[in-house]
Amino acid sequence: MTYILASKGKNSVVVVPSRPVRQKRFTHKTKTGCAACRRRRIKCNEARPVCHRCVRSGLECVYPQSTAHIESSIPLFPQPSTTLCPIEVEPNGQEVDIFGAFRSSIVGMVGGSFNQSFWLVDVPRAAQMYPSIWHAAIALTAIHHCAKSDQGRIRYSAPGQPVSHLARNNQYTTALVHFNKSLRYLSEAVAQYRDNTPYMQKEMIIITNMIYIGICSILEDTKQTTQHRINLIRLLEHWRFGEDDPVSRHGVLTYDDLLSILLVIDGNMDASAELPHRQERPWAVQLPTHAGFTSTTQAYMGLLPFLYHRLYGKEHFRGPGFDGPGKFATRRRLLASYVAKLDHYERSTKYMTTHDLESLKTIRLILKVYGMKEELLRKETRESFVEEQRRIYPILGEIDELLAQTSPLAEPFSTTTPPVNFSLRPFCAIHLLLEVYMDGYVVRRSLELFQKWPFNDVGETSFLIHSLYLAKQKFEVGGPERTMSYQKSGLPINPTYPFGGLEEGEFDGCSGCECIAEVFVCIDHRVREHKVRTIESQQFALFRCVYESRNDLPWTSFLLDY
Repeated sequence: MTYILASKGKNSVVVVPSRPVRQKRFTHKTKTGCAACRRRRIKCNEARPVCHRCVRSGLECVYPQSTAHIESSIPLFPQPSTTLCPIEVEPNGQEVDIFGAFRSSIVGMVGGSFNQSFWLVDVPRAAQMYPSIWHAAIALTAIHHCAKSDQGRIRYSAPGQPVSHLARNNQYTTALVHFNKSLRYLSEAVAQYRDNTPYMQKEMIIITNMIYIGICSILEDTKQTTQHRINLIRLLEHWRFGEDDPVSRHGVLTYDDLLSILLVIDGNMDASAELPHRQERPWAVQLPTHAGFTSTTQAYMGLLPFLYHRLYGKEHFRGPGFDGPGKFATRRRLLASYVAKLDHYERSTKYMTTHDLESLKTIRLILKVYGMKEELLRKETRESFVEEQRRIYPILGEIDELLAQTSPLAEPFSTTTPPVNFSLRPFCAIHLLLEVYMDGYVVRRSLELFQKWPFNDVGETSFLIHSLYLAKQKFEVGGPERTMSYQKSGLPINPTYPFGGLEEGEFDGCSGCECIAEVFVCIDHRVREHKVRTIESQQFALFRCVYESRNDLPWTSFLLDY
């Protein structure tokens, strides 16, 4: 028997059979057809059961004839009442339509390859329970439609001036109204649970703050985005979120998926000077350890330390490119352990969704780039380093193909603001390249991919990252000329390799270095620190190389035009 859905009352759904339920049998035998037709032995259209005893005695059959109990909705098992929005909210038609767009399209864009069930199921369900998430979701959807309708970047709109496009103006106003409503509900919830916050309320506040990061990210408002990220990290530290007893986690969100996004946000916070480094805080969200992976999300979290080195504890902390031989061996051992667990997960998992397969493909590509980066850093001479860099050329084509498959934009080199994304993307592979590789072709090709397939990940847009790496390239190219006066005054450059890679003679750090333009940057001229500062409406990047940081020399400033 098949089943269909039927409505019974307001805001409830029950399940009823697709054909009439079999009627209760009498204790004595019954036949179909009325008594008169049966006596004349003709066919009768009135197909109803009658009682033989009533027919034989000449009495009118009292077999129940009512069909009301057949036509009514009969629940086969209890069904919870479904609500469209939180009890405190009374939405109008436009808001219902916007939330429908959030559930049908926006959450898929936000989730990307990873965290699909989290964004498609858990976040909309939480939005239907909490007003702060409901209004934040509507604001995120409206601001996304606002950017899409104008086919351009919101950052280039003149602030404080009316927008000529009527639809965009209305959507921007809608987003602003609901963003303010969400802030009001969130502040009330924080004030109500100031001393003892239940776990479900923690989840509500966290996911609301994450959506705020997405809203400001689409607006390309770096200052507001950074502030919301800092607020989120401070909340996590205050609650010590992640140490909750698993028995007490009676929330509406998937814990592993939520934790993976929080680790990504916390992992790339070094550019913010307002927040202490993760290794210097008294407490931070800890990276979970798994003996084996049981889900793609766990495999995702296992990869994060290789991309965000600061996610490790203090005893494992290491910076990219400045490690000794012992730490190279440690990284190779950790990488081999991770690959073994990933192989076992792929072999033992019988069923994987399309998103799981896409995620694993991204992970494999990133692992390939990471492994080649490790081999590059192990080289002991400048000549072998330069030669090893050329092996990455074919991988750039693979990255381009994968970006074309996973990009939410319909065509390359789009000027439209891409939707915000809270998951790992192939761009992490390009980050690894631009951190270590110095070859001119690799740098130019990587920067071109930033422009060809724009992204918007966890509050960082490809437009800003492209400008930062372009400034970094200019900074490192100008390093030898910038530091020469200090070298001649008696502050020598340290050699990258013994004797500066020379076969014979001595390396004179006061008269030169090992840099070769667009081929190799010596260790002392590589970027050690950088900051992003906003002055009025413009942003500037400040850089210092290893040499300048060691000798406490001034910072070099570049205007970020993006």
